[in-house]
Amino acid sequence: MRRSFLIIYIILVFAGLAKAESLTERMEHIYEDSIEVGLLTCYPGSEVYSLYGHTAIRFHNISTNEDWTFNYGVFNFKQKFFVLKFAFGKTDYELGMFTMKAFLKEYKKEGRKVIEQVLNLTQEEKVTLFLALCDNWRPENCMYRYNFFKDNCTTRARDIILWAINSDSTSIGIPEFDGKRLTWRENIHIYTAGHEWEELGNDLALGQPTDNMMTDEERQFLPLNLMGDFANATIKTTFGSVPLVATTRLILDGNETSQSVNNAPTPLQCIAILALIVVIVFLIEIKKKKIILPFDILLLIIIGLAGIVMAVLAISDHPATFFNWQILILTPLALVAMPFVIKNTKRNKSCWWDVYIGIAAVVTMLIAALKIQDIPMFSIVLAACLLTRCLVRIIIFSNFAAKLKDANA
Repeated sequence: MRRSFLIIYIILVFAGLAKAESLTERMEHIYEDSIEVGLLTCYPGSEVYSLYGHTAIRFHNISTNEDWTFNYGVFNFKQKFFVLKFAFGKTDYELGMFTMKAFLKEYKKEGRKVIEQVLNLTQEEKVTLFLALCDNWRPENCMYRYNFFKDNCTTRARDIILWAINSDSTSIGIPEFDGKRLTWRENIHIYTAGHEWEELGNDLALGQPTDNMMTDEERQFLPLNLMGDFANATIKTTFGSVPLVATTRLILDGNETSQSVNNAPTPLQCIAILALIVVIVFLIEIKKKKIILPFDILLLIIIGLAGIVMAVLAISDHPATFFNWQILILTPLALVAMPFVIKNTKRNKSCWWDVYIGIAAVVTMLIAALKIQDIPMFSIVLAACLLTRCLVRIIIFSNFAAKLKDANA
């Protein structure tokens, strides 16, 4: 009841802006309007979900000091099966409405920079945008299926603003991006710099499609990119053009990049340790001419469990995780192969897994070398480690078979 009353009250406040003026007059008096509509761009934070920044829409009535934000980035970690739904790409976000003070509280606490771009909208466009946001905020409409690249808090804010402006006589002109063209993966690497484990998680999960170059529109899934494009955009009408952004303000001063607080060993340090262990085990096995089976079992368990995650991502609704060559080495087949490896190792024989993982490791390294997919160094070193394990097993078992043949001759 209280929520419905609030909606009605705000609509009444803003609906009074719709005056019977010509388009030309409204464009001339835009700066005299008591309502300001702004695009809020929040700079990156330190949490995984905040590494890429955030976008919201602000409605500020200067005369009454009513100050509200519409935020498409609301989600609840506590919702039932949240992690499982997230893994399968079935995460639902929703549109929330908050006072400006409440919205800024988290960013102020975290010391994050917030910029507002006041938009050059007519009174009619402001009312259209506001009523559309209120309709989106209704309980039956507020939820949407989140997609990090294609449908997120930033693209939703952009789309509804452009929808409110575009008409038969009005359109938005955004100049072609003249900077360096990046792939999806390269663009998010800018934001995960200094967050090695988060970056590795992304690189392991994201498939080959994220190594394609982005279009100008696709770049705008990131808040800072959208802010930059809006800064150069214009509103085109039959009477001429005006900048889309009337004024740019610093709302909160703070950090412009995310601050890493992780003191744990980096992924490259961890994989380097694994590579060293593989070399040591290799030397011991060559000297003793015997495979250390527990080490292979441990590798199979790690690879198999990681492979389950990769397989789940491959069949999920995440469009960017479908075609991923890394599943060749991080594969659930490792768990299937375990009993065969144990049985044949005790008999000093190779099995199908030795052949498979050797070929998979070589293919993975070739894909990285040929730049078919941007494979992280972690996976390249892992592939080399697995290839080493494959070769040492084949060599030792071949020597054992040769000696056994000579003994029986």
